Amino acid sequence: MSTSGYEADREFARALAAGEAEAARHLCETYLPRLHTFILQRTGLSPEEAADVAQDTIIAALRSAQHYRGGSSFLTWLTAIAKRKTADHYRRERRRPLSLEEAAAGGLALIDDGPLPDEVAENDEVAAVVHRALWHLPTRQREVLVLKYVDELPVAEIAADMRRSESAVESLLSRGRAALRRQLVELGLGRRSG
Repeated sequence: MSTSGYEADREFARALAAGEAEAARHLCETYLPRLHTFILQRTGLSPEEAADVAQDTIIAALRSAQHYRGGSSFLTWLTAIAKRKTADHYRRERRRPLSLEEAAAGGLALIDDGPLPDEVAENDEVAAVVHRALWHLPTRQREVLVLKYVDELPVAEIAADMRRSESAVESLLSRGRAALRRQLVELGLGRRSG
């Protein structure tokens, strides 16, 4: 999408920065539920904690709307703020984030004929190590890996969202996978090559 494609988003940000009540209402009604879902799907936060982080994100967006430049969609800009607010929350809570999928894998495994508790604990430990390894990656590599393997987006869509060529996204994916493998080895998971 060309820069001019975000003109409506820039106008919306200008209205927010000017303190227009209708723009603030639209921000809350349209984006708050999407942010809440975004945060829930990517963290181990409870729905209440995710709501708090989403609200913190909305407040930060209201305070910094004048800084939105239109280099990406308004939603992409908001999710970047949400990621920072989530990291802030974890720093305050002094715990590592787990994705909803990772948390669910441990909890759902106990239903019916699932694995024994020690197997679930081992799976949770592996999931936590993988998540920790992801958080040690450079931001762009982490983002592209999450978009590809968690959100299951095709490379073409990731490229459009990140405003990069498909070959640049493929390169990021390759470097991200290699960096993730190295991190997993450093954290005691996986094999050393060579």
